[in-house]
Amino acid sequence: MKIYLQRYNFRLEKPSIQGFFTPYLEKTYYICDMQTTLFPDYFALDETCCLHRAEIVMEKLAEIPLDFLATHGERNTVLRRLAEAGVQTLAELLRLQRFDVVEWEGVGRFFLHIFDEMRQEIRNHPEQLIEQWLLQRATWVFPIPYNSDDPWSLHHYVSPSLSPEVSLVDGENQEWTPLIQQVEHTFTHIILLLKHRQPEKAAVLHRFLLQGLSAEVIARVLNLPSRSAVMRPIEHEFLRPLLAGKEVAGIKLSEDFCDSLSALRQQLLFQPTTVLDGLQFMSMPRFLWLLHLTPMLRTQAEMSWACDFIVPRGEVLQSRALLHRVFRALQLHPDYQQVSSFESLRNSSTEEASLASLLEHHPWIEHSSQGHRLMAEQLIYDFCRVGRILLESHRPLTRDEILMRYEQVYLERPLSLSMHDLCKRFSGITAPQRGQWAWISDEQAPQMGECPTNSPSPTQEPTLFDMNAIW
Repeated sequence: MKIYLQRYNFRLEKPSIQGFFTPYLEKTYYICDMQTTLFPDYFALDETCCLHRAEIVMEKLAEIPLDFLATHGERNTVLRRLAEAGVQTLAELLRLQRFDVVEWEGVGRFFLHIFDEMRQEIRNHPEQLIEQWLLQRATWVFPIPYNSDDPWSLHHYVSPSLSPEVSLVDGENQEWTPLIQQVEHTFTHIILLLKHRQPEKAAVLHRFLLQGLSAEVIARVLNLPSRSAVMRPIEHEFLRPLLAGKEVAGIKLSEDFCDSLSALRQQLLFQPTTVLDGLQFMSMPRFLWLLHLTPMLRTQAEMSWACDFIVPRGEVLQSRALLHRVFRALQLHPDYQQVSSFESLRNSSTEEASLASLLEHHPWIEHSSQGHRLMAEQLIYDFCRVGRILLESHRPLTRDEILMRYEQVYLERPLSLSMHDLCKRFSGITAPQRGQWAWISDEQAPQMGECPTNSPSPTQEPTLFDMNAIW
């Protein structure tokens, strides 16, 4: 007991020697010790804040493994011996008594010098060590929610500078706006963090994803041998492992976020590229590249189309051909068509998802419980335009009424108006009275006089020389 008290009295005379002494006095003198020696910067604060801050720092130091101090080879032997003694974290190293270490077998002056040096480093710069650990070694699962109350949140050290929120143009896509912004912000945040862990890889990712440079330009700027030397770190060492749920340099993606990426990819398929006008850090092609998508730009002959579309990467030609086939079929039907009627238009089962997305997301295609049809303004054949007018009138119309409505919608007159040919093409058109025509449903057709149906198939597209088929 006398030895114990002598050590304790000796410690009061020299407060630079740290530690706890008895379970009864541990809490009382531990707090005092942290105020006077471990965290001298907290003297400027009031007592309550000092204690709270010191407690937070010690809790964080308890999460940092001891090997984080292995900054040079001279410390390896000391750290290995401390690990054998059960010391695992920096907080445990601070609580370890120097006079206890002196009594260990084989401990000499050099060992104690390194031991004191590491403890002094923690005492002098505890928050700096925590920051270095957070940026260089800590494991992070993205996306990281912002929490202003957490003093050790990664957003306090590395975070993209957000500009005022940009709303997407199309109101129907507002529900996907937060997810699009979250994906962009998350990958930007990862690249900024990666600069502290793998600077060379981060330089390639920053130029490719955030600056939008091509692989060839990046190879010349960074003096890399070829384009593959740029794409391999991006695809094989970064994106694929992350999307597979693996850890890359202490960085992982949550399972929910990976599921959200799959849902977002399906939602963006065959959407207009304008839905990504709200991007702040990435260009539209690079954001789509992350989701294994690409823009399908219109050619000079296709400038009359609605817009540029988002399609699967590597399937631009197939998607363009599918779009042509679907539009040709829709141009021949004024009424809604069931999804099953479009099944023959896809060349393979791999186009099933693309076909469904095209019918669902194209801005010129209208939807209802009955199926899909083209907007009236986008019909190009006169016989389909007149059929749509009769379909939406819900009553018999005369020839003059048909022509008047035609001019109101299309600002021109049809070349000719052969109602006989129109009745042959569409079985739903009938003449309930002389000089009047109406569109009736298939259920009502047997109750009214129908026009002859010995006509060419309505699914056969007319040619410019087939004037009888047109009018």
